Amino acid sequence: MALTVRESNCLDRLEAVERPLKRLRSAQSPHQNRDVAKFELAGVHQFPNPRRDQARWNASLNLVRDHARNGTNLMPAILEAVESYATVGEIAAAMREVFGEYQESVVI
Repeated sequence: MALTVRESNCLDRLEAVERPLKRLRSAQSPHQNRDVAKFELAGVHQFPNPRRDQARWNASLNLVRDHARNGTNLMPAILEAVESYATVGEIAAAMREVFGEYQESVVI
C-alpha cells in the first residue's frame, strides 16, 4: 500500500522525533556558569519591574478581576494586563481569586 504525501511527511517527522538527541556540553568552566547564573538571578530579582507603572498594573489586574466576575470577555483585560507588564502568574492569580482552583473529586 502506497503512502500519501501527507502520510509520508508525518512519518518523516515522527522518525525525526524518535532519533536520539545528542547531549550538549558547555564549553564554559563551572566557575563561569556560576557567574552567569548570578547575573541572571540579579536580573530576576529586580522587582518591581522598572518599566512597570504600578498604578496601570494594579488597574489592569483589577480589570481582569472585574471581567471575570461579570462574565464578560477576558481577553481585552488580559491584553491590557500584559501591556502593563503583569506576569502570567499575576494574571492567573487574579483570575484564581474569582474562579477558584479546580479540585478533582475522588471517586472510589
